[in-house]
Amino acid sequence: MDKPLVSICIPTYNRCKYLESSLKKYIVEPEFQTGLVEIVISDNASTDNTEILCRKYASEYSNIRYFRNTQNVRDKNFPLVLSKGNGLLHRLCNDTMQIHKGHLGDLCNLARKYSVCKNKPFIFLYNQGFGQEIVCNDINEFLYQVSFWITWIGGLSLWHEECIDIEKDTENCSTSLWQVGKICEILHQKNKAIVFKKNFFVTPRIENKDVSYGFFKVHHDNLFSILNRYKGKNGINPDCLDWLEKDQLFNFFVPFQARRVLGIDKNLQYAKNDNLEISINSYFQNKPYYEEYKKYYRKVMYKERCKACIKKLIRWDKYNHSSMFRFFKNIYQIIFQG
Repeated sequence: MDKPLVSICIPTYNRCKYLESSLKKYIVEPEFQTGLVEIVISDNASTDNTEILCRKYASEYSNIRYFRNTQNVRDKNFPLVLSKGNGLLHRLCNDTMQIHKGHLGDLCNLARKYSVCKNKPFIFLYNQGFGQEIVCNDINEFLYQVSFWITWIGGLSLWHEECIDIEKDTENCSTSLWQVGKICEILHQKNKAIVFKKNFFVTPRIENKDVSYGFFKVHHDNLFSILNRYKGKNGINPDCLDWLEKDQLFNFFVPFQARRVLGIDKNLQYAKNDNLEISINSYFQNKPYYEEYKKYYRKVMYKERCKACIKKLIRWDKYNHSSMFRFFKNIYQIIFQG
């Protein structure tokens, strides 16, 4: 083939060791080795060893291409890296993603299957499930399937013709949710999406991960600011937005806040004035489900404390060679992993 089927487009900045682990997973896949898949890396002027690493890989593999920005353009790097792909399908990826075996095969199959459609559907990759392809005929059906995961950059894939001159599309970069605006724009035009549900990657624990950008502001205020532009006739229904807002509160903000309060996510760096609990209470206190939220939050806090205690007991028993190790491990799996 003159051109690859799939372009894996990776924007990166100062994550050399994570990027290397990610690349090692890609290069052993048969679709990469036969040239069906290319990897395109756009480096946001990293100050670590990212450039050395990427130039080494690009010299060894003709289907790895490396570009380095002269300065850190932040989220403008998302459309920039997508513009540099040559494949039929351009897939935006985190620089920490470690794919499971067979993922590139799945991507190539999706590209083959839907590239022949007269109106190619938008394809969203949802990292849960067993290979289901859910057809959504409008943006509401899509949101009910993916909910707040619409904010994840790793779900986005675009067809090659949609990526021509896309580097100029920087309207939503300042919101830290460029990908959400692009998804809404595409779905508003097409009203057809495929949500591919399959567990296809893991992400390592990232040291000193920066979340000081204003967690609630980005994931709630900015998100719904973008979504509200597409509200109304032939767009997003108000009921759908209300459902998404509640789902985000219970299934995204509550677990995140509980882990933060209990000090479980110690690797995250917050802004000193960023208090998620205050932001949540201030915004949601007049919602009809506010009391339900408080009860649920207490329940999650209790569950996370229990998990933390059992994990400590498991570690203690493991290192002290106690016969209770398997007992505590089984209790943990039964209660918290179903």
